Amino acid sequence: MKSNLKITLWVALAFGVVLRAVNVLDAPVTTDEAQFLLGVPHSQPPLIFWLLTGVQWLFGPDLMMTRAVTVLVGISSLALVYLLWKELFGEEHALLAAVIAALVPGHIAFSRVVYLDVYLVFAWLGLAYVYVRTLQNEKDGLSILFLFVTALLATFIKSQGFMFIGLLLLHRFWVKRRVVFSDPIVQVLILALIPIACYFVAHPKILATSFANIEREAFGLSLGRLLDIATMWWEQNRLFTLLMLAGVPFLKRAGWLINSLCLLALVLPFLFGAGHIYYSAYTIAFAFLGVFALIQMKERVREGALLLLGLNAFLILGPRQLWESPWQHEWFRERAYWNDNADKVNAVLAGADEITVVTPVGHEARWYLEPKIRVLAPDALTNVTGYIVQMTNLSQPVTLTGSIVVHEDEHVRVLFIAADETGQAE
Repeated sequence: MKSNLKITLWVALAFGVVLRAVNVLDAPVTTDEAQFLLGVPHSQPPLIFWLLTGVQWLFGPDLMMTRAVTVLVGISSLALVYLLWKELFGEEHALLAAVIAALVPGHIAFSRVVYLDVYLVFAWLGLAYVYVRTLQNEKDGLSILFLFVTALLATFIKSQGFMFIGLLLLHRFWVKRRVVFSDPIVQVLILALIPIACYFVAHPKILATSFANIEREAFGLSLGRLLDIATMWWEQNRLFTLLMLAGVPFLKRAGWLINSLCLLALVLPFLFGAGHIYYSAYTIAFAFLGVFALIQMKERVREGALLLLGLNAFLILGPRQLWESPWQHEWFRERAYWNDNADKVNAVLAGADEITVVTPVGHEARWYLEPKIRVLAPDALTNVTGYIVQMTNLSQPVTLTGSIVVHEDEHVRVLFIAADETGQAE
């Protein structure tokens, strides 16, 4: 690789790493993220909940520290892309693979917030790498043990974690079809699935939630479904989507392992809904195909393509303090209200053991507000006393008899009703 191009690649890689670490406190804590932070694993396996609980035990309920863990996992995924390419295709272009992965906006965005998908991407890339290394020495006991551990951990990150292991088994069944059950790799992958199967049986709500999501999306191949996925990919990744398309002709050359990761990037939003934009994190798998597309180009054209990818990532996720773009990710256009104002609202609520919060809010209110919370719909507000927190952007703001306003700004109104007042909605 020529020195000028190598310098360009290292600069681009550093740029992608930095983008994962800026504006980390801008995005609001959503309901999903709050569940993970609060350790409410009602619909997912518990591994990351345990990790986040440990982080908060060490550092307290600090949003920067918890999100910093995801930032590190997202950055570490780039190293796994490098290592996986090196194992599959040799060291040449391994750095280019890491650079393209570093500039995937969907992965950058969700490396800044606590969603399980970046963790699962990391686990799947790690499992793919360990799997390839194990194939080189299938009789090495330590390699087999390491394969078991990585597969097991992947299944306990998110309810869809077993899907990649299933694809590995299908391929192994095909390769070893005559001696499949005596194959140590098949045996260890099946063993790795047993604990999560038992966990699903013991916690049926997890599978019930997943199947409910699938049922809501409905089965059946349709052009509309694929258009929804393409639209989500474009809105989250913009110009990187074009590189994804340019890499499709190289699927055969990439091999079944990379094809499996790309297939999952498509299947997940297909089954569970393209409205879940966090599935854009899995498009990092297409970085491998993007390498094949770029290496067909002349060096100057390749550098120009990398420049466009870097500009694309900057316009979507660059620091808003430097540049405002119409492509800017909606979560990072401005600092989220609660991230700057939760302390002020909590100061107003000081001394309250329990408060009432008027919907629409979810678990994010439980993360930001310190007192115990009762969440009520506006039409259920009868005989309420004490502090009431309501969002001022409600379509029909509620007025309560006997209430006084103790705090109000453009987003939140805090009311107080004494115990001897009725608290009836007007």
